[in-house]
Amino acid sequence: MKTKILYVLASDGADYYAEQLLLSLLSLRRHLEGAEVCVLTDEATLKQLPERGKSGAALLDLPDRWITAPIDATLPKQFRSRLLKTGMRKYVDGDFLFIDTDTLIVRDLSGIDDTPADLALCLDHHCALKDIAVRKDILFKCRKAGFAMREEDLYFNSGVLFARDTPRVRDFFASWEEKYLAGRKNGIGWDQPSLAWAVAEDPIAGELDAVWNCQLPYGVRYMKDARIFHYFANGQDGSRLFWLNRPEVLEEIRRSGAPDETVQAILDDPFKGISPLSYLASTEDFSFFTTRRYRDLRKMYVPGKFSPEGSCPPDSPPLMPAVSLIVPVYKVEPYIGRCARSLFGQTMADLEYIFIDDCTPDRSIDILKEVLEEFPERKAQVKIHRMPRNSGQAEVRKTGISLAGGDYIAHCDSDDTLAPEACEKLYRKALAEQLDIVTCDFLMGDDRTGWKRKNLKSAPGRAVSDLLSGRVMGSLGPRLIRRELLAGAKAPVANFCEDLVLVVSATLKATAVGHLPEALHNYYIREESISHRPGKAALLARLEDLKANAGPILEALREDGRFPEKGADVVFFKYRCRQDLQPFVHQKDIFNVWKNVFPEINRIFLFTRGISAEQKFFFILIYLHLFRPWKKVMGKLRHRV
Repeated sequence: MKTKILYVLASDGADYYAEQLLLSLLSLRRHLEGAEVCVLTDEATLKQLPERGKSGAALLDLPDRWITAPIDATLPKQFRSRLLKTGMRKYVDGDFLFIDTDTLIVRDLSGIDDTPADLALCLDHHCALKDIAVRKDILFKCRKAGFAMREEDLYFNSGVLFARDTPRVRDFFASWEEKYLAGRKNGIGWDQPSLAWAVAEDPIAGELDAVWNCQLPYGVRYMKDARIFHYFANGQDGSRLFWLNRPEVLEEIRRSGAPDETVQAILDDPFKGISPLSYLASTEDFSFFTTRRYRDLRKMYVPGKFSPEGSCPPDSPPLMPAVSLIVPVYKVEPYIGRCARSLFGQTMADLEYIFIDDCTPDRSIDILKEVLEEFPERKAQVKIHRMPRNSGQAEVRKTGISLAGGDYIAHCDSDDTLAPEACEKLYRKALAEQLDIVTCDFLMGDDRTGWKRKNLKSAPGRAVSDLLSGRVMGSLGPRLIRRELLAGAKAPVANFCEDLVLVVSATLKATAVGHLPEALHNYYIREESISHRPGKAALLARLEDLKANAGPILEALREDGRFPEKGADVVFFKYRCRQDLQPFVHQKDIFNVWKNVFPEINRIFLFTRGISAEQKFFFILIYLHLFRPWKKVMGKLRHRV
């Protein structure tokens, strides 16, 4: 066999990728002799293999050659893996057949030498994109990555890939890597959208017969003749469907360094690894079972780990939570008990609670744990993560989002409360209408001064414009947002208005936004909070944070392309950054600060269509130093009336 066999491995010891690779290599050696087998990895992965148990030592001896790529060890594991995969052509000479680690080799592979195309893959899901049930998700990810894919375009699975060593193939891989990096900047960490993008620009790819990448559960038709069995380690319900996805099985392989009798039998015949409790679905049934709606409905129907109706069988992994609730904790000792009781008392069972302790110096965390004792059924759902140092709201938000595992994310500040049915109602609304973001009304105030109801509803197509203008508050609190939108959002860089960065960025990428006209969030106003501290010094500090966070917001608007730099939305957003200074603009130093916040708008503000006459009038008053005299005159008139 002339073609090399190539695997890619990026691991940190907290996963089972090395154990999956070990099993794939053992199955390969049963069916193929004479081919050169290579593993492309990075130094960080190679260094930890001898330390991860007997599986690491066993794995080191199986390939003919380890190839180490110079990739930054501080990068996240998934990022390193994708860099290795999209860049593998520049690290490996000669023709190769790339194979993912979550595979078993079932038959001889030498026939790959006769592949007519210089680059060849199998279709994802073994069908055209238009027939894939989750095509809307795929199209969304492609669009977010930067590629306007069409349903008639080819969408390949990148788990098995044949590549000849030709200049055109090398150029193709360079394009794939470049497009992956571009997509990752937009929050898409998967490599297949960028692969589809590269294929659309250079249609070099041919189609491999399905037996070369028989994908479970989609490729049942091809299993009998499969050469490579691809069981999708990260696939939906994977640990229940296929034996080799079970963590306890892989942990035993890590410990022993060799497969037991059950695993040996599966290496001989992968059919034996499929759960005996399986259901074969096709056409409409299959399409439904692979949709997000089915997954959401299943969470509500199947007794989950935290459901009051019962629990999953002991050998079943916990279901991904429907909603992750993220709560920052810092100096909230008087309020955290009230907040926690409202969260633990939610009517919705399928929740994940993530409390981020920003090194609070008071008893906030102790009180939280005391309240949790009142809700023993919630204990297994709660994560309390302590930051390594006091980092501020921006870092806390990012950390919470990175830890979340729910389909949707909700935020609640630790001095606020939620209505008992808040999460359930928002989630059901999102589920029923397939929404990416759901907002609700909220109450703002406190028990002493009273409450005012606020509305977050936007007219169709106005959601981003309303956030930029301030007509709708940009707080994370009264919103349920699909997790992948926040995971791919622009990151805030300062602590005031950090949530506006995340909300604007997520809303720009959302395809469906809805509103629930019920007040489900209680937003308490505290003077000591960063948003409401009085005085000029606090105001100037907030201004610096706001200007810093305006950077990623403006960057997101530019990348989106729908909001021109000199259009009303962007110009007025820049003007809004000044507005809190208005009470002090009669002071010369503050006036100079005011006019130098995005000074480029000074010449165009009055001539920008779409900005109200009232706002232009105030702009003129301030610029001519007439704002304070005008306020005095208006005050006297109101007093007389």
